Amino acid sequence: STWGPLTPEPAPPRRAMSSALIIFPLVGGILQSTALWMFKKLFTIRRQMSDQNPRQPVLPYYAFPVWWFAIALFVMTALFAAIPKKGSNSTSMLELTLLVTSLLYSQFALKEALNLRDFLSYLTVILGTVLSLWVVDEVEVSLILFVLYIFLLIFAILLCFLAWKYIASQLGERSLAHPESVKQRKALPVVLAALVALLQGLIYVPVVVFISAASKQIVAVVFLFAIGFLAATAVEIVILHYVLHDFDLCYVVCIFATTQRLLDFGITGLFGGFKGKSLVLYLILPIIGLTLMIVGSIILSVRENCSEYRLLEMNAAAQTVPGFVA
Repeated sequence: STWGPLTPEPAPPRRAMSSALIIFPLVGGILQSTALWMFKKLFTIRRQMSDQNPRQPVLPYYAFPVWWFAIALFVMTALFAAIPKKGSNSTSMLELTLLVTSLLYSQFALKEALNLRDFLSYLTVILGTVLSLWVVDEVEVSLILFVLYIFLLIFAILLCFLAWKYIASQLGERSLAHPESVKQRKALPVVLAALVALLQGLIYVPVVVFISAASKQIVAVVFLFAIGFLAATAVEIVILHYVLHDFDLCYVVCIFATTQRLLDFGITGLFGGFKGKSLVLYLILPIIGLTLMIVGSIILSVRENCSEYRLLEMNAAAQTVPGFVA
């Protein structure tokens, strides 16, 4: 027995997304990148305020209007990604636009300097995203596979949570910017990115399956979509909020995009999404693309991506090198 297709109206596997619909994920990627830039800029400003007046408490995030505006942009992003339903995966198009726009924000607005190696590794992640545009497609979910999927995701989420707690225990009272916290700085973004992808997978797939089963009940469909959408978006905002506070935008975007693609590819393979599809578009190119994304993210992780640590290094250099300008 099957739960039916994940979308009520499955599209032909190689039909291109219409020019009218493709604008939504493209605009969504720009909006999401803008929201992440606003979050990162706000965190930087609050850190500067704290450094200038250590004894004066800094205002909470929700006291800044830009924080609410960024939240609204992020919610709009998720809606834009959900609009196109046919052809090339809209989530992949959104992530591609997000990567490109975030690189511009990182270099010109946030001044997160990338050397040639870092820049090439970032471009490698972008190229991998292009090659894996067809990672996700409509699939049919058997009851056994659906139960197995839920069990595997819960187990993986538990492992990520334990890894997060282990990193926190290793840090102890040290901050991430402490010179001895190198391993923790490298591991934490990867663990949290995986946690976001897994939690969203645990939320979205059951919701979409139940929506397909109750497709004739309009009220139930709207209710399930609203619950799933709000829960998945809230999870992403909360954890991204946490990671962006300590790490550079360019690195966070690459790590999150890579882990999301890996999970999507795994879901497609687990649910038989490659059956009857183009071997090149749905299997060979995505495998090459995912490999490039992983390699690019690993090389980029060699860079010191902790914002506070780099700031401390710059301040130390300013004190020891005459004429140094941070």
